[in-house]
Amino acid sequence: MIIKLLICSVIGYLLGSVSGSIVTSKVFFKSDVRQHGSGNAGMTNSLRVYGVGAAVSTTLIDALKSVIAMVVSAHIGGVYAMIAAGAGVMLGHAYPLFFGFRGGKCVICIAVVGSFLSWQTVAIAVGMFAAIVLTTKIVSLGSCCAMLTAIAAACLLKVEAAPLIFIILACSFVIFLHRGNIKRILNGTEKKIKVKGGAAK
Repeated sequence: MIIKLLICSVIGYLLGSVSGSIVTSKVFFKSDVRQHGSGNAGMTNSLRVYGVGAAVSTTLIDALKSVIAMVVSAHIGGVYAMIAAGAGVMLGHAYPLFFGFRGGKCVICIAVVGSFLSWQTVAIAVGMFAAIVLTTKIVSLGSCCAMLTAIAAACLLKVEAAPLIFIILACSFVIFLHRGNIKRILNGTEKKIKVKGGAAK
């Protein structure tokens, strides 16, 4: 079983290291998204720098790699293997092997991975994310609130122990990755998202 978990975590990490925003920026725009905007390799920065098309491409790639990791691991070893793969995907996305260990903040990845473990938890968190972003126009605030909501929802829904522990740790990890954003939110300097002419400002 330990070998299966290791295999799934490695598969997850390698898939996670395929960063949607970096691949999109290099293939379609011949540049590196991390050299523009906020410097983050994520969907929001792709939207700001390159526009809606790049954001969609980023989302599809990051979602697809997470789905593949979870489906493959489910066939290898069930829920524990899925958790190992999910953890690998998130670590790979945040610290990608193929791109100098400078990646994104795992919001799309945790949404997909979490959906395989407790879709109800993710549905509630996504609702909170949408409400916060539509109200404040601050994506990072919506992401952090969604993580806190997911933790609370998973506890209230009495998700099984192993998935619950993963959700708590994974969401905490995402919040940690947003620590710079949190400082700017508290200082009132975090940028709001506003789509204009195909790109976000």
